[in-house]
Amino acid sequence: MRKWFVPLSLMFLLAVLISVPFSVQAQAPAPAAVDEPVIETKVFEDGFGRRVEISYPLTSIVSLAPSVSEMVCAAGVCDKLVAVDAYSNYPESLNELEKIGGMSSGLDIETIVSLEPDLVLAAEINAPEEIKNLEDLGIPVYQFANPTDLDSIPAYFLEFGEVLDEVETMEAAAEDFLARLDAVKEALEGVDPITVFYEIDASDPASPWTTGGGTFIDSLITLAGGTNIAAELEGDWLQISIEKILESDPDAIVLSDANYGVTIESVADREGWDDLSAVQRGAVYPIDSDIASRPGPRMADAAEILAEFFHPEIFGTK
Repeated sequence: MRKWFVPLSLMFLLAVLISVPFSVQAQAPAPAAVDEPVIETKVFEDGFGRRVEISYPLTSIVSLAPSVSEMVCAAGVCDKLVAVDAYSNYPESLNELEKIGGMSSGLDIETIVSLEPDLVLAAEINAPEEIKNLEDLGIPVYQFANPTDLDSIPAYFLEFGEVLDEVETMEAAAEDFLARLDAVKEALEGVDPITVFYEIDASDPASPWTTGGGTFIDSLITLAGGTNIAAELEGDWLQISIEKILESDPDAIVLSDANYGVTIESVADREGWDDLSAVQRGAVYPIDSDIASRPGPRMADAAEILAEFFHPEIFGTK
């Protein structure tokens, strides 16, 4: 029989291999793919008929007006604001953001461009030439037209919902807004309205500025159980003579210029004003002009406050 001889060196190698535990180094798995956000583009026509192309999801927004800033926050996306105009002060967190100028000083276009916002939101008060400057630089700008009265504010909510892609949130906000207004209306059903002078600016006390009929402030006065003494005068924002005010002798005076230092005492000190019944009875009421003049959620606050002023027998005093 033929014998097979294994070389000693080979036997040694086999022994070593058998004695060493066998292991397989697993290949490291490939890193999981990171899902890129799906970019969706929508085309809108803004409040002034301009075609605006907006890409979603939005991550950075610049607001050019206080009312717009408040509506963005009402939609639950305050955290997406990267800069606001100089007058945006509510909620207070907006004071920590970059300020990009405003109506009196003009916009800081350079800063806005450097922020590379996904979207700039403007109001009717913003200058058309500044909006065009931003558009020419390739920044999408959506400009909202002002609501004309309280009845048009819910649609304003829904417009913001569409533009910000927060439809459900703004539908709920609009419903809450309407419910609060309806509660005021219901409480005042059958109650006789009082006459009201609503002061906007008394730089000239003999001919102060007020609001005419058909404005959202006029709507607020009516809803809160008042009758605007300037409702029949021509113009949305107009000057009214002291003679007309004395002739009307309003039951209440509302000072929306109280933010600028006008007080109950200073009104009483004006020539001829101490003859007014409202002054004599102490029915002169300062109000935060921001709440009453910015179309948005806080107009429901304004309606409730005015109703308390006009009809404390129903709502109590604030």
